[in-house]
Amino acid sequence: MVSDYAGWRRWVFDHPVAGEGERPWYFAGGEMAFDPEADGENALLWVTRLFDEANLLPDDFSMAQIGQGLWFLIDPSGSSHMFALTNPAIPFARRAKGIASIAALYQGLFDPKCSRATGGRKLHSICAVFWSVAPFAPMGREAAPTEQDQAFLVVLEKIAVLENPVCRKSVLEALDFWKGAYPERTEAIRARITG
Repeated sequence: MVSDYAGWRRWVFDHPVAGEGERPWYFAGGEMAFDPEADGENALLWVTRLFDEANLLPDDFSMAQIGQGLWFLIDPSGSSHMFALTNPAIPFARRAKGIASIAALYQGLFDPKCSRATGGRKLHSICAVFWSVAPFAPMGREAAPTEQDQAFLVVLEKIAVLENPVCRKSVLEALDFWKGAYPERTEAIRARITG
């Protein structure tokens, strides 16, 4: 079992990359080395640190390993790590840091590395569909916003100004999902991207 950040980080990324048509390591069955539902506090702490330090990942892992590991973390069919960011049992001040770290993931890794040429298919695809697969949904509305929603919208604002077109496209997809609850705020963010 994983008991510290370094071990967890290796567990997430240090695997052979599944080939075309093959299933990644985390679908192979067997016991997982860490259960983010049983230890939501560490899941949140480690995901936050990982996203904040995402620019360091290429020092230790290939782009394909990074993409595969991020798919594992972000897509609920791979793991339940992302639910720690919205778990009401964890104080919001801690969750807010985790939500804010998504912007660091985009700024430090996706913006400079997310292209088919430099980042590979797996990294490119998780960047493009991050907001479609991550289990984040608005909980309030414009007239009665929640702190959590405000934190996610601030992240979207920060990503919207990045240069990488894949990052901006990812935000546009998120805005389509959030516009029902926050029409004015999402339109203002969309205007930053589309001019």
